[in-house]
Amino acid sequence: MECEDINCKPFALAQDTRSRDIPKVTLIKGTTIYKKVPVLSGKCSHCDANYYADPEGLNQTSGRRNKIYLNSAKYIKIGHHIWVDCPFSNAVVNGMYSFHASAAAYTDYWNNTFGHVNLEYSAKLDRRHIWQAFVQESVRSIAADQNVYLELNENLPIDEVTKAAFTALGQNGIIYAANGHTCAECTQPYRPLVNEDSDNMDIDQADVTMHVVDGIVMGPTHCAFKNCESDLLNARGGSFCAIHEREYGSKCRIIGCHNNKVHLTQACQLHKSEWNKHTHNQSPGALAGVQRMLRRPAENLEWLPNVQRNPLPHDGPVPPDKENKHYFSPNRFYCVETVCAPCGTVIAWTKFAKSESPTKIMNFLNSIYPTRESRPAYICIDKACTVLKFNVNNGAYADWFETTRFVVDAYHYINHKATDNICRTWCNPTPSDGSAPNLVIPATDKSGNPCLKWAFNTQASVFVIL
Repeated sequence: MECEDINCKPFALAQDTRSRDIPKVTLIKGTTIYKKVPVLSGKCSHCDANYYADPEGLNQTSGRRNKIYLNSAKYIKIGHHIWVDCPFSNAVVNGMYSFHASAAAYTDYWNNTFGHVNLEYSAKLDRRHIWQAFVQESVRSIAADQNVYLELNENLPIDEVTKAAFTALGQNGIIYAANGHTCAECTQPYRPLVNEDSDNMDIDQADVTMHVVDGIVMGPTHCAFKNCESDLLNARGGSFCAIHEREYGSKCRIIGCHNNKVHLTQACQLHKSEWNKHTHNQSPGALAGVQRMLRRPAENLEWLPNVQRNPLPHDGPVPPDKENKHYFSPNRFYCVETVCAPCGTVIAWTKFAKSESPTKIMNFLNSIYPTRESRPAYICIDKACTVLKFNVNNGAYADWFETTRFVVDAYHYINHKATDNICRTWCNPTPSDGSAPNLVIPATDKSGNPCLKWAFNTQASVFVIL
């Protein structure tokens, strides 16, 4: 073997570990377990680069060493003394995606099925081993698709690896592997209108595509400071990002208070009662906690307070921001917004803070579809009529109308106002008057009778999120 650096070729690699120090590990190849397998490492005497079976270490001028995740690595280290091959890590990724299994569930499955075949060759894996395999295989697959190598600081914990990998490979939530995706479920041949001009019928029309946009209120957390959406420094009990955690330090978390907080609390002596009230309300045994667990929507029990809430319509105005009185707990994103093809392939995703406003939706769509050629023929979203009116009021309607039409998904359309002429005329997902032959296509039922059916699945995002 020789060094792969262009300035070192053809310098040979020397063994970097003394024979007595060569580690003996457990190797899992597919479903077969091997014990006491030696792991060798090499070192280039010219550039001082280290070569391992899994990563490659490089010396940096700053004195810190970086770790390159090789896309071509045949073996992956998932534990202190446990290595696996690529078929194993690939099976972990496929199993967790196909069966919607957690790392703990896949761990139990593997241990019960393959981990104890016999006493001589056995290996009990932990949830952290499976998670390591999932993260490293995912990172390598995405990096290989982008034809790059992921290079990170050495000895990062796995949680920091995922954050750094998303920063380097995430492309701001746009999944380029799905770019240009077509299949029978999300692409239909163009069907002209009944009275369409015959001159236009001679022009070759592109196939009709649809993308489904939807958001779910799942509440991932972010920094509690106003207008800050950075990640939390401590996701288990913290409320600030790294910047605002340093800024506030030991100060009371009541907004406007500059006193030092009492030990083991987040408030000063003057506001200690507010902190005690907050911790009591958030405890599982508190009445509020029991109410959250047992109370069903729209259920009023005589021993519980009758809280009257006015639900915000999906197409209603965005409510004003609620002013926080303290920073005891982090803020939560309003929803995770996804763009999917009707077959379920995810095109892109992002997080919306505070609201799912038409402004944020259009900014998100403009980032995904930078050119007219990249836009689908239809964008299906439950707020299509609101987004359409927003584009009309902001002068963007003419540009989008030339390429794309906004329609409401079939599930939410039944709840839209029948008196809204714009919604009924332009956002109807299943018009039966022949005005949209690419949304409703002719078919034959089980009895052989002609009928009409939806051309696209407008609920794709809901099933992907679930």
